[in-house]
Order: sequence, then structure tokens, then C-alpha cells
Amino acid sequence: MTVKIVIDAMGGDNAPAVEVEGALQAIGEYDCEIILVGDQTRINEMLNKHGGKPDRITVKHASETIDMNEPAALSVRRKRNSSIVVGLELLKHNEADAFVSAGNTGAVVCAATLSLRLLPGIERPGIAVIIP
Repeated sequence: MTVKIVIDAMGGDNAPAVEVEGALQAIGEYDCEIILVGDQTRINEMLNKHGGKPDRITVKHASETIDMNEPAALSVRRKRNSSIVVGLELLKHNEADAFVSAGNTGAVVCAATLSLRLLPGIERPGIAVIIP
């Protein structure tokens, strides 16, 4: 079974360069499909620098981004076409299996809670981290 992963291509430093490089590496190593969400023009420019868009990568345009210094809840409500909100909507509508972002953590948690809701019996969202 191929896993379909949505990546917020506009999250993090040097976006979308790092996200595109990671997506290309992932499809080379794993049985997965990637949906890169963000500024379609910038994402396609980065893909073209690496030889073009492979079949297992698709690009979904989102015209807005939520910056790291923006308040989470306000940004999620005002920027409905941000890469975070658009990416999580893909997940909500079963168009993907997972969502990854290196962007504004508060905005991701807020958008995920509003869009996907919490599991029954869970009162707060959790954040997974790796502890060495």
C-alpha cells in the first residue's frame, strides 16, 4: 500500500527548497506519494532545478502562508488558503494519509484541531517529538 503524504512546502526556513529536496529523496527511498502544498510557481521552479516533477509528486497551490511570528488561531481563521490549512483539508477529505510541516507549530495544531477534531476521549491535542 502506497502512503500519500502532504507536505507544507512553505513551512520552515528556506522554503520550498528543503521541502522539495526532501520530497524527492522520500520518493526515491520509500513507496510513497507526496503532495507539496504552497506557492505552485515557486515549488515548480524548485522541482525544475532537480530535473522536473516526478509522477509520484503532485503540487497543490495555496496562495497564503502563515509566518512563524503570527498568532496561531487568528492566522488559521484569516488565512483559509494557507499551505497549512489547505494541506490539512486534504487530509480531512481522505486525499492523503499524513501531513507534515516545519512551519508554525501553533498554527498546525490549531488548524488540525479545527479541521480534523480530536479523537473521542481526548481533551487536548498532542505533539509527537523525538527525545534522544
